[in-house]
Amino acid sequence: MWGVGVKLVMVVVGLSMAGTQPSGLDALRGKAEQGDAAAQNDLGVYYTNGNGVAKNEAVAAKWYRKAADQGYATAQNNLGVFFDKKPGLVLAANGFVDNASAVAAGFVPWSKVTDVQTFQVARQEMLIVMVGDPERYMRRGNALKQAINRANFKLCGSPIAISSNALKIGFDELSSLFKSYWSKYGHADQHAQACGPDNTCNEQPT
Repeated sequence: MWGVGVKLVMVVVGLSMAGTQPSGLDALRGKAEQGDAAAQNDLGVYYTNGNGVAKNEAVAAKWYRKAADQGYATAQNNLGVFFDKKPGLVLAANGFVDNASAVAAGFVPWSKVTDVQTFQVARQEMLIVMVGDPERYMRRGNALKQAINRANFKLCGSPIAISSNALKIGFDELSSLFKSYWSKYGHADQHAQACGPDNTCNEQPT
């Protein structure tokens, strides 16, 4: 399957403390050292992305692990993805493969995509992929994953939400690239399904 692979960096779910200024980082580090799990996760994000500090994956992993050991779900997710070297998103002629988070949708054919929208929560933009049979994708995975998928569906209308924070590209580039593949292959896929092998299509009454 030929396509474009977008490498995974890290799933960044909210930064609970302000800023990348030294004073903000000092406060964040202080809370992390005192055992605050959210601050430990956020500090890991800073070291992963190099926000206000030099990138350091070893230090990032240390802080994710400290938060994960306290049962902090976001850090557990981030730590799992941190060591997963699969591409976060693969775009191909027959569909896309979403590996960008712990509740990723997996393979979705373009023929199932009905719309692509933008959704913003807490200053984080996400690409919402609307599908014709959302229940099918909400049933994927274990009970926890299914519950999160249903929560996503209630929040934004689809269980499939892709954030550029988990990828090595910006949101505008993600949106443009994804939509170009959907535009090129999605309609062709639907055309192939509607038409016979001789490429003659059944006309629908208007």
